[in-house]
Formats: sequence, structure tokens, C-alpha cells
Amino acid sequence: MSTKDKGKRTEVRINEERLTLDFVSPEGRVFYYVPLERVTNSESALDWIMQVARKRWATDRILGTFVKAMDAAVEARYGKPIQGVLCSLAMGGAAGQPIPEPWRKP
Repeated sequence: MSTKDKGKRTEVRINEERLTLDFVSPEGRVFYYVPLERVTNSESALDWIMQVARKRWATDRILGTFVKAMDAAVEARYGKPIQGVLCSLAMGGAAGQPIPEPWRKP
């Protein structure tokens, strides 16, 4: 997933080996990452979204790309999008309910 900001392309990639979402500069350098093992419930997902949102470099487009990449990573792992896995109302559970199985490196 990528976005263009001021003529530059910033990508958010799922790194399956490290279990991270990597923010990659136009030069191909990972300059920030989110460890998926620390996304364990809806509160932690929102916390990471807000941490990224507060970064000086996080434009609206980058933030949107990040949210979509997190959704894609959860769906690839659990077979359902993030709302169906982490959001308590979608799961029929209580707030803060953990994901069914923790992230594990292959």
C-alpha cells in the first residue's frame, strides 16, 4: 500500500518475517514500524493509529494508508477484516476483548 505526498511516495508494507507494518521512504528506507504483536485488541489498535497520527510526517494520506494496511494484515492473519476481529461490538463481546490468537512469527 502506498500514498503520494508532495510528489513523494511513502509506502506502508506488511513485513511478514518481522510481523511489522513498515513505513518506507521514497528511497526505500524503513523509517518507522509498528510491531503487529503489540496490536492485541481494539484499544491497542487505536493507540497505534493515534501514535502514527501525531507524527510530524503523518499526513492524512499516510494515516489512511496505515489504517488500510493494518486492516489487510489482520484480514490476512485471521480471515476477517479488523472490525470483525478487534472491534468488540462486531465480535459480540466486551470492550478490550483480545484477538482470538496472538500474533506469532512463522
